[in-house]
Amino acid sequence: MYKRLKRVVSVTMIMISLLTLFGPSVFADEVTASDILMKRVDKTNEYVFKAVEVAVKQAEIEALKENKSEDLDLIVDKIIEKLLEKTESKVDKLITDAAAEGIEVTKTYIEVVIYDRTILVDPCYAH
Repeated sequence: MYKRLKRVVSVTMIMISLLTLFGPSVFADEVTASDILMKRVDKTNEYVFKAVEVAVKQAEIEALKENKSEDLDLIVDKIIEKLLEKTESKVDKLITDAAAEGIEVTKTYIEVVIYDRTILVDPCYAH
């Protein structure tokens, strides 16, 4: 009787240890579409913030060149226009892809000062 009980207990302990040892690694590789999309949202937001930094630096460089007022205004307008085109297209593509997956991604506008102008730039937020 005791031999049988020892055998059952030892087999049970071995099974439990195997399940706890290998069980989590089986489920660790599962990546859902929402996880992938959240990474894309983060990458897009990083892209937007880096593009803003570049635009601010470009405007500062142009201001330091001491251009005429009208020329500087045109240059800053072009920098802002380029920034908005790049960020809008990137975020709009992400929103379209997320909608296809059934996940809602919205724009959350933030104020950014480039030279002497305040503009709204659109990082995204996933629901």
